[in-house]
Amino acid sequence: MWHSICKENGNRPLSDTNIERFIMKLAGIVLIIIGVLALVYQGFTYTQTQKDAQLGPIEIQHQETHTVPLPPIVGGVCIAGGVLALVLGGRGKI
Repeated sequence: MWHSICKENGNRPLSDTNIERFIMKLAGIVLIIIGVLALVYQGFTYTQTQKDAQLGPIEIQHQETHTVPLPPIVGGVCIAGGVLALVLGGRGKI
């Protein structure tokens, strides 16, 4: 697979335009994946440990759970941007 990406038409290396098209297509695929994940999960949660007090070797800690919501519009915009990048990358217009 990498051989076909790195070479085109025999032994001629890819031109800058073809490399830009490949990068554009790759960015489009990544944006679509991020958009789908944003629509499916609708946010993410993380846990943070905070130290409340310390008396010598004894520590008092608590954990806080934080949720970061992602509105569906974020997923939609990522998918639309990814499709646009795929179309423009396929046509060779950047």
